[in-house]
Amino acid sequence: MKQEQQNFLNLINKTADPSIMAIDIEGNEKKQAARRAEMDKLNPPAKIAPKIEYNQLQSRLFALNQDCKAFAVRVNQWAGAIHQLEGRIADLLKHKKKAAEEGNVRGERSYEHQVELLEDELADANIKLQGALSQNAGAIRALKAFNGHERIKELKKELGL
Repeated sequence: MKQEQQNFLNLINKTADPSIMAIDIEGNEKKQAARRAEMDKLNPPAKIAPKIEYNQLQSRLFALNQDCKAFAVRVNQWAGAIHQLEGRIADLLKHKKKAAEEGNVRGERSYEHQVELLEDELADANIKLQGALSQNAGAIRALKAFNGHERIKELKKELGL
């Protein structure tokens, strides 16, 4: 512990009033709520024109759809890469087995080394696939959580679209 921290802790321990370090969370939340209400009265949110609001909601919905599509493509790319790596490993194992049957020790070691490298790539690709799956799931959750569908319908009626 640093000397300043030790001195501060000693000072706190020596004080007779333990409420110095106490925080009134409920009172603080009430003060913050009152402050927010006062700020809302002083600075009311600006009215947005219906066409602008409609465009913003449509833009947000479009972006969420594009995110879902992009992450689905990324998942498919990594899944395809993994499938190719597994196929290459299987081919190298066949070649290694053939080299062992022929007594070609150098070829066998060479194929084993290539298999090890591809297995490392496969492990990395699996990590990337898991990340892409996680991002894809997040994009899907964000699209499902979009709550502007009803407002878009209202604005369409209002604007006559």
